[in-house]
Amino acid sequence: MGKIFTIANEKGGVGKTTTVLNLAYYYSNVKQQKTLLLDLDPQHNLTDKFFYSEESKPISISRKVGESNSISLFDEDFYGKPYVVNNRLHILGTTAFISAENNCPSDEIANFAENLNKLSEQYDLVFIDCPPSVGNLQFSALTSCAGVLIPTEAEADSIKGVDKIIKSVSKIKKTFNPEIMILGILLNKTLKRATQVQDHFTEMLREQHGCLVFNSEIQRTTKVAEASHFNQSILEYDLKSAEHIQLLSFLNEFDKKIGVLNEK
Repeated sequence: MGKIFTIANEKGGVGKTTTVLNLAYYYSNVKQQKTLLLDLDPQHNLTDKFFYSEESKPISISRKVGESNSISLFDEDFYGKPYVVNNRLHILGTTAFISAENNCPSDEIANFAENLNKLSEQYDLVFIDCPPSVGNLQFSALTSCAGVLIPTEAEADSIKGVDKIIKSVSKIKKTFNPEIMILGILLNKTLKRATQVQDHFTEMLREQHGCLVFNSEIQRTTKVAEASHFNQSILEYDLKSAEHIQLLSFLNEFDKKIGVLNEK
């Protein structure tokens, strides 16, 4: 059964979707592992990365009850069939309709966990892009996953989001998912010439959370924005830039962490 990982922060705009996209490219293309992406964010930014317009989205995703729509996981009679991006990368996309599941009953959360658990047997890895808010979408992801990756910026609101998601994980570990663990906190969009504010919050984060914070810090660069514009991972768009901004070193760190997790 493939390991399920949630990428989450209760603050938006910290680079969650970009992080998922980079992980997807790395594991499906570089490591050649069969990977499933799951978009649970009503803003559906991850889904949009694979289609250049609303018109280009397949009906299986754009329809509320489409078989490639992640809302299918909440159904007792699971009818889902992930959309095939390529042989090693599949996605259950979403639309704004998924927001209705933020207040879904407990039996639908149980359906989600059971259906995703069965579906994960077909994959090496599953990555969930989570909405930046408390609710049953986030709760469903956290109760179903083995580990959580928390991207953040070195600024006040993002750090508060980190603290909130860590508290959520702690509560869920005590009750619904004792196996869940925090894989780490990823400093994202850092400036090469750090400001005093960036240095302050980076130091604060490392003092508070120690080895949970990845050594690598993903640097802000126009190449990332360009790659995003073309709906590509920076690994695909400009490999040298991916190394320069420390993305490759982060991916090596992340791979070692999930390797340890797989040994348990």
